Amino acid sequence: MLQKIKRDENIVYLKRFINGLLLGLLIFMLIKGIIVHTNGFPFFRFYLLSIIAIFCHLTLKKLYYTYWTFGLIFFALILIDVLTAFWMKPWLGIMGLLLLIAFLIVNYFLASPIYYPRVNWWEYDFRYRTDLKGKIILEDGTLIECRIADIRRKAACVHSFANFQTGSEFNLEIDLADKAVKSTVKIISNRQGIPGRPSIYGVQFPQNAFPIYQEIRRFWKQTAQLKNEHKFKKVLNG
Repeated sequence: MLQKIKRDENIVYLKRFINGLLLGLLIFMLIKGIIVHTNGFPFFRFYLLSIIAIFCHLTLKKLYYTYWTFGLIFFALILIDVLTAFWMKPWLGIMGLLLLIAFLIVNYFLASPIYYPRVNWWEYDFRYRTDLKGKIILEDGTLIECRIADIRRKAACVHSFANFQTGSEFNLEIDLADKAVKSTVKIISNRQGIPGRPSIYGVQFPQNAFPIYQEIRRFWKQTAQLKNEHKFKKVLNG
């Protein structure tokens, strides 16, 4: 459903860190195989982990959502080896654990509305999607309707058919229950949708707009909860 994301410096550095950690964890496995496994080097396991790491690299390169599947499998397999290394060589286990912690931290920053917005692929009914109505206000006063979703970490996703460049700023007006709030946001990333689908812009709220962001975030969570409850009641009532 999402095809392309334009380059920005933050994601370049995140990708480099993750690829470096993948390589570091493979080196950890190599050292462990040489030192701990006295009955022979576990070629098959190392080959399997290398293949999974390559898939992590390829899917991360295009920011495909399948990266998280391969990343979770890689993490789980490495975690088993780290726990095993603690019993045999504690210093080796500590090295592997530090690499895994660093891997988790970098992926935490990657799991952001800017790069990997949460999308309810299974939700076919737009009435139950957790998004808010909004308007993009251009400098000449032009209003462009949009939808805002996945509001967290001082960022959000703006769904719009309009074309904007990464790095540009615009005023975003969001409709809450009884009023509309407005804030200037900066476009950090741009996922271009397939024909007939809007583009998804990852936008960042400025520091001085934190109270507005908190208000929007609170209303978005309440709206999501109400929609889920309404959908659940509808399913029970047939």
